[in-house]
Amino acid sequence: MQYCRKLFFTCVSVGLIAAGSAIFPIYYEAKRQLFDQLSSQALSIAASLSLQIPSSSLEEIASSPSSSTEAERLVEGILRRERTIQREHGVFIEDIVIVRPSSRPESVEVLIDAPLDSNLKIPRGKIYTERGLNGERLDLKHLFSPEGFVRDTYGTWLIGYAPIYDTQSGYMGTILVSIKSSKVIASMRILLAYGALAFLISLSIATAASSFFQKKLTQSLTYLSQRVSQIQKGNLDTPIQAQGNDEFGALASSIEAMRQGLKERELLKKHFSRYVSRHILEDILHSNYTLSLVGESRKITVLFADIRGFTTFAEEHTPEEVVSLLNEYFEEMLQVIFAYRGTLDKFLGDGIMVEFGSPLDDPEQEKNAVLCALSMQETLSKLMEKWHREGKPLISIGIGIHTGLAVVGNIGTEARMEYTAIGDTVNVAARIEKQTRHFQEPILVSEDTQKKVRDLLLWKDLGPVQLTGREKSIRLFTPEGKSSAKSRK
Repeated sequence: MQYCRKLFFTCVSVGLIAAGSAIFPIYYEAKRQLFDQLSSQALSIAASLSLQIPSSSLEEIASSPSSSTEAERLVEGILRRERTIQREHGVFIEDIVIVRPSSRPESVEVLIDAPLDSNLKIPRGKIYTERGLNGERLDLKHLFSPEGFVRDTYGTWLIGYAPIYDTQSGYMGTILVSIKSSKVIASMRILLAYGALAFLISLSIATAASSFFQKKLTQSLTYLSQRVSQIQKGNLDTPIQAQGNDEFGALASSIEAMRQGLKERELLKKHFSRYVSRHILEDILHSNYTLSLVGESRKITVLFADIRGFTTFAEEHTPEEVVSLLNEYFEEMLQVIFAYRGTLDKFLGDGIMVEFGSPLDDPEQEKNAVLCALSMQETLSKLMEKWHREGKPLISIGIGIHTGLAVVGNIGTEARMEYTAIGDTVNVAARIEKQTRHFQEPILVSEDTQKKVRDLLLWKDLGPVQLTGREKSIRLFTPEGKSSAKSRK
């Protein structure tokens, strides 16, 4: 069963329980009050009649064998009149009887009966049992009304008992004012009908409210589910709109923030997965680095590596051979570059431009750049041994390194963007690499880079050099001898 349906049935069930918890106690309390009210009315009427009956007339009835005496007609008239008055006031008295204990145990003798229907009149002198509905013995000589119905020979009643006393003769009989149980039950059924109606109304309201909230919940959940599904499929371009100011709105905002974060991560991966090592990429993804079309000025160390005599090499070999050798060469070089936290800026035909200190700051960028250059030359030597065994042509490379300020960032437009570095530092590094041919040295390092790592290696000072396109000369160094620091591959 779907969650929304479960929620719907839960809400309806809770509504029903709440309505039942409120309505049924009210019904039973109203039922009790109705029973108490009718019992009190029957008792009050019986007590009132006990004072209206002339004791002399009742004594005459009790002693006369005739059932049609003047005294009997008088008393019966009083009883009928009282019943008429009470029925006009909404108290539906069924029967009024005057009885007295008989000589037979647990039985009474009828003195006067004034029923609503004369055909149901109990004859004078009739003997019948007078037990309560639950079989309890009834006390006829006290003013009372049983807590429950009373069952006798003629039916089940709600009865009020009032004894009649004469100041001289004492107890003379008891007036029974009876309200038929069916009347009471009918009134209770009316209460039950009202209770059932209230229950049905509550059920309708609970169902309507649950249906409304289920619909709203279903719409919100469906919308969010569809958007999450799109994100799962890789669609990160569709924004997620907040659905109100409730919890669903907060959830939608959180999912939207997640979508934007994933989109930024994908953009970062797209821009840097080919240019930096996996570890650097993880650092970028876990940092607060944000992509921007506007570059930033920062200190970096730039390394240029170029294959010497590549033009002649390309002329002497087929394009397929050239591409195959270049791909193998670049693959080996990239492993070294990434091992020293370098960032591949671009391939320049047979050349490589590498940056250290971007996109993340690297306080040891000069050291990493120099060690990377040494490792590249060492890796190339091993690669050349392999190519020599395979009968492939051999190559050599020159590497130039310079440290300085450059503008680093995403250069271009939204449609075409490239992460690169531009500025004088890049130009100087490129010109230093070209000087490797002149000095016949595999690695040349500018003074700005060498002074940061002068204790790392033994250096040969090549003196100041005038680079093409620059007014000021720049001092160049080349490493020689063994490294005093271990490579960090």
